Formats: sequence, C-alpha cells, structure tokens
Amino acid sequence: MLIYEMSGCSSIRDSRDRIPERREPMRDGSGAKACTLALMLLFLLLPISPGIRGSWDQWRGDPLHHAVEEGEAPPEGELIWSYHTNGQVLSSPVFHDGGMLIGSDDGNLYCFEPESGELRWKFRTGGEIQATALVHEGRAYFGSFDGNLYCISLPGPAGGRPSKIWNVTLEGRILSSCHIFGDSLIAADDEGFIYRITMEGNIEWMRKISDTGFWASPIVDGAGSRGIIGDTGGGLFMFSLEDGRVKETFELPDRSEVYSSGLLRDGVLYIPTGEGRTLIARDLSGGGRDWDLHIENPSYSTPVLRDGRLYIGSFEYMWCIDIEDGNATEEDILWSSPTHDFQGGSSPLVTDRYVLIGSDDHHLYCFDRETGEELWTFSTSGYVYSSPALFNGSVYFGSSDRSVYCIGIRPPGLSVSAFPERKEIAADEVVEIEVMVNSSESAALKDVTLHAVPSAGRISVERNGSESESIPVPPSGKMTLYYMPPYVSSRSSVDIYIEAGGADLVPGNTLVRITVEPAEGADETGSGVELKEGRGPYIAGSVAVVILNIILLMVLILFRIRDINTFERRESDETRHP
Repeated sequence: MLIYEMSGCSSIRDSRDRIPERREPMRDGSGAKACTLALMLLFLLLPISPGIRGSWDQWRGDPLHHAVEEGEAPPEGELIWSYHTNGQVLSSPVFHDGGMLIGSDDGNLYCFEPESGELRWKFRTGGEIQATALVHEGRAYFGSFDGNLYCISLPGPAGGRPSKIWNVTLEGRILSSCHIFGDSLIAADDEGFIYRITMEGNIEWMRKISDTGFWASPIVDGAGSRGIIGDTGGGLFMFSLEDGRVKETFELPDRSEVYSSGLLRDGVLYIPTGEGRTLIARDLSGGGRDWDLHIENPSYSTPVLRDGRLYIGSFEYMWCIDIEDGNATEEDILWSSPTHDFQGGSSPLVTDRYVLIGSDDHHLYCFDRETGEELWTFSTSGYVYSSPALFNGSVYFGSSDRSVYCIGIRPPGLSVSAFPERKEIAADEVVEIEVMVNSSESAALKDVTLHAVPSAGRISVERNGSESESIPVPPSGKMTLYYMPPYVSSRSSVDIYIEAGGADLVPGNTLVRITVEPAEGADETGSGVELKEGRGPYIAGSVAVVILNIILLMVLILFRIRDINTFERRESDETRHP
C-alpha cells in the first residue's frame, strides 16, 4: 500500500565402503596426515579476496551514525594513488568485497581496488552522485541528482560489471544517503520528502515533512522505530519509521540550518545547528542529558563519540569535547585545532590515536586524538568535503579537484600510478595516459626509467609518434603517454603493463586495462585483430593454482600407492610366516 501524505569434513559411505579390519597401513595415520597436509596447502593456495570487516558499508558505518572505526590510520600522509574522475568527488567511500565505492559529480558510481587504485568498474546515472552508497547483501543502493534511487548488483573481485536491478524516481534530487529498516530503505530528497522503499523498489510510504528539503542523511533507529533528520531551513524532525508521521519537532537556536546527519548514541542525539553555531544534545530516553554548547563557528559536520569524548568539525576548527559526565560546557572543551575551513562539510574519522578530517582549504588534516596537535596534512587541489574512511591502514577520500585519493605509508622503492583519460576507445582513437612515479626515498628521481608494454598496440611519448620502449622519468615524476590500439574486429581488451625502475630502487609497477571497440564504419567481418577479453594477473594466478592443485593430487595418489604396497607386503609376510 502506498501512503502519500503532505504534513508538517564429515564423510559419507555405505556398507560397500567398509575398511578391511586388517588394513594396517592406515593405523599409523600417514594417509590422514597426507590428506590433512594437502587440504591445508590447498586452502593456502586458493585465491583469497582481500577481506574487510562489514561495518563500513554505509554512511558513517551504521544507521545511527556511530562511525566507530577499527584499526589505525597511517602515522604519515603519503600519496599511495589517486584517480581523476570527470566531476567533483563530494561523496564518501564505503567498502565491499575488497573494493572501494565512491560517487562523483560526473554521474558515476566508481569501484576501485583499494590497494592499487585500479578501476574495477563504474555505473552511470543521469546526475551528480554526492550521496554515499549503502551496500547490503551484494547490492548497492544510492541516490543521484537525477532524482532516482538506484539498486545495482555488485560483481565480486574476480571481475564483471554491475547491473541495474531497479530504480525508483523520487520527488527531488537525492543528496542524502539511505539506511535499512527491516526489509526496506529509508530515504530523503531535497524537496522535503521522506520515503520508505522496499528492497524490491516499491514505495511503501512517502511524506512531505519539510518546506526546504533535506541534504542530511536520516538517523534510522530500528529499535525505537523512529527516524531523525534535519532540513536546510533549521527544522529537526523525529518521525515514525512505520508510517512516516512526525512524532516530534525540536526547537533549535535562531539561524539554524541542519546539514549534519547527527549521531544517536545511548539514547542521546548529538547534532550541530549549522549557522546557529551551537552543538546540542537531546536525551530521547528522558534521562535529562540535554545541553547546548556554543562552538563559535557554524558546523555542518557529523560528530563522533569515542571514549567519552565528542569529536566534531566546524568552520575553521576541529573540536574535542569531554562529555563523560553527560554534560558539556566551555570548560569541557579539551582542544580545538585550526583547519582553516570555511564550509565545514567533512566529518571526522577517529581512530585509537588520530583524528582525520577534510577542509575546504584543500587539505586533509591529521591530529593527535589526545592533544589535538597537528601531525600531518595532505594537500589536494580542491575542497575536501568528503569524509575520510579507513581500510587496511590507508585513508580514502574525495576532493572537489575531481580526484579520489588513497593516503598512507608508501611502500619502499618506486610506486607507479596511471590514469587513462578514457578506458573505452575505438580502434582508430588515441588515448592519453597520465603517469605518476613516486619514490619513498628522499633522493630525486634520477636515472629512473619507465617501461610501458601493451599486450597489443603501441605506446609513445608523442601522439601518433613512434613506439617508445625505455622512457626517462623526469624529476617531477609526471609523464604523459599515448596509447595507439590495433585495429580489432570485435570488442576486445588490452592490458598495458607499466613499470618504473633504476637507481638501485625497488621497482614499481601498475596495470592499465583498455577496452577497444571496432572503428566506426569498419567491416566487423573483415580483417582485424581478434583479442580475447583479458583477465590479466587473475587468470595467471588461477592457472598457477590449478597446476598446484594437480601436483597436490599427484602427491595424494603417491601416498595412496605407498599405503597399498605396504599393506600387500605385510599380507605376503603373514602368508609366508603364519
């Protein structure tokens, strides 16, 4: 029913498989040991996708926005890789099946290999994607400025492309992220509507509760069957998740505007009031833990509570406030550190030792969690409204300079990042590939050369130039290569292996995959190279695993033959010497 309302190892054998009573060779356990050893080796050799914990699969990690990260952030902020999209990256990362998902204003949801930055796939919509995706049971749910909420299936690390399962058109643009309630999704749009949508894409109810619209993401308290969301006009609403009816409207300071999504922890709501310059706490359990704290600056950030301390960003400052006793006054402000931010859109990442947050001064900041001391910064070329997230010791975020970044401790030696302007081209086109070579050593990139080897076609340092094999790397590490594909008779994929080496440094490498289509007007039945769709290192690794498994099988057979021969010799001895 649609409600539309306008309102304020087990074994199996049978008797034929009985083991003979006098099968002595099995008593020493050699066969069992061989099987156990083989199974252990088999599990060690099977391809394993990089596992992640399942908690960072949606905006702020869960429907209550707890944002509690496990693991530790890097003690220094070195660039591991970056990827240039065609739009601002204001969305924040989530992780699924060893991949990192993030949206861009170019209308695409991207999925990257977190360690290398290789693009797994992208999914195109009709508008900017600033909302953070929700990942659940092999699907991603996310909104777009085209007014649609999308559900797509997610391919695994072995490859493939996502496919759209459904999309539902809402009344306005979608800037906020959705969360799960039971067997449905709770969403909001910038026209002031909130929605409950089934996992099959049917609108169960929708209600207009705001005249100004929502940029924040709703808190979804399934246990209390209530949602909480603030609007751009200063309204803060608690509504029923069952039917969308408003249960309570909170009074906020003058000039408030709620872009923050807020935090619900132990029955207390913590949320800043935007231009109201106040951080408020409202005890929804009736325990009296209500307070208002003036923080001098507007804030659109969503707070994090850890070890009795509340961490939140604002214009110009990052704050740490002691709320251990259930209250907060100016005396409880433990530290405030400058971020030179005049928008305050990023929300903090808080780990055991560090606090990280983005700023519109183009930097990602890292502070000591205890003292607020600035430990390091990383500079981009645009505003950092994206909220950083942690995966395997590295930090991921986006910037308005149109790039996605991975920051951490750079491995020793050289590292190579490559960014083709397009990954799908026609056979008569030339594609630029921007290459960046970095060194973990303090010495300059001297006597370092680059080798770029495509599986088909050719690479040059000049557009339509002659093939280049060994290319000197300039001191800046920045280079532009041009890839000229072969003529193909059908859609094909080409792998370009790029390696930097020399100067007694550990070599670095990366792999770029380009899809090549037949040239327009070409006779697809005529001449042309037939290239098989490449799986690159994955296929090579799989072949190696198959070979190793065959070797293990042969070892098992040899153990079995040895046991049988031993048994026959004992039988023969017993026959000769009864």
